[in-house]
Amino acid sequence: MADLFGSQGNNTLVGFDTDDRILSDAGNDTFNDEAGDAIISESGNANTKSRSATIFKPNQGDTFSLLGNTITCKFDRHVQGARIYELVGTATSGVPPLHTHPWDKWFYFLEGDVAFQVADQVVQATPGDVIHLPAGVAHTFRVKSPQAKFLVGVSNAAAEQYLKELAEAAQQQELTPAEMMAIAQKHHIRPVLADS
Repeated sequence: MADLFGSQGNNTLVGFDTDDRILSDAGNDTFNDEAGDAIISESGNANTKSRSATIFKPNQGDTFSLLGNTITCKFDRHVQGARIYELVGTATSGVPPLHTHPWDKWFYFLEGDVAFQVADQVVQATPGDVIHLPAGVAHTFRVKSPQAKFLVGVSNAAAEQYLKELAEAAQQQELTPAEMMAIAQKHHIRPVLADS
């Protein structure tokens, strides 16, 4: 077996066997929990639950619909910090108003064409493009192709609560413009009005 990661002492991760099971230089077998997820501690020791990987396959994750877009959560809600969403929109999906919020956000475009507005600049985003928005930067987007798919990352869990409340209101068919504005204000999201 080739040493894929380099040995640095006892119980150091060194590679995979022919069944893609993790091996250590101490000869231990796979390090799995009850769900079959691999577990390796920061020190490389096996059989500890101090840190574990979360793996989302295609079509896995909590999914909800918002403004005609399908949004899938690709993160472990039990872990603090950043969140990643997969968004699939169509040319007929609703368009969020130009707005700002108090968290950083990034977009990685996977499929389709999207007109993306950052402040007063419009960019045509295509697969492979990345847009990073620091907190407070005004933005919106419109899907131009029949369908577009992109990943959206946010710097903290505050965005999750905002999206969850919007989705719940939409599911209960109570997402009027006034309700949408009330939820946005609650989470410090500010619409940016066009200059008169």
